[in-house]
Amino acid sequence: MKVETEFSLKKKNEEINQDAYAINVKNGIFGIADGVSQSPFSSIWSKKIVTKFVNKPFNISEINSNLIHDWLDDIQKEWMDDIQKEKAHELIIDMAKENGGSTTFLGGIFAPNQKTLDVCAIGDSNLFILRKNRIIESFPITTVEKFTDQTLGVFSIKKPDSKLSFTIKRFELIKGDSIILATDALAKWILNSSDLGQKPWNKILKNKNSIEKFIDELRATNKIDDDDTTCVILQI
Repeated sequence: MKVETEFSLKKKNEEINQDAYAINVKNGIFGIADGVSQSPFSSIWSKKIVTKFVNKPFNISEINSNLIHDWLDDIQKEWMDDIQKEKAHELIIDMAKENGGSTTFLGGIFAPNQKTLDVCAIGDSNLFILRKNRIIESFPITTVEKFTDQTLGVFSIKKPDSKLSFTIKRFELIKGDSIILATDALAKWILNSSDLGQKPWNKILKNKNSIEKFIDELRATNKIDDDDTTCVILQI
């Protein structure tokens, strides 16, 4: 696979980007995450989960709640250690310890021959597969209406009652296919524009050398929400 473009931009007037992504081109592994703004220190958590996934991924085809809980154990401990070093009010630290951070997550692993791609997802970070310059797959969100203000996520503390309901899918690929990874603000725009017969990915690639200006224009014209915005476009 080849990386066509990649970027992650914070909200217009925020200091911290809650989104994160990571790519292991050599091993054909990627991860993208969108930390939930209302959850404390989610930016730290989103980075930890994508980093671990591209370095030590779990077997997507065997995914279950127990496997995920075990896989998360070491980075949950790391997150707890890290937040106690943050310069924040004691009440915020205590709230974080009690409730944890939360992030959406989407991860994918290509077969060595790149003819199949296994993907797992929880929440509304999205993947699109393009073939002959049109979307042939959208996962896990398939329509604009399914994006809501409430989304599932992975927590940075152990919650025995949480089921961690991942959705998984295997995609069949051919040479020339493109893969788009996007957090929700951009994913909604991609789906909506595609439904109108447009090719929004071409606009992203055309503006990849001035992407911050391009995203600012989309925000200013209310085409996308003023939210952390992350995108990766890969080509097979």
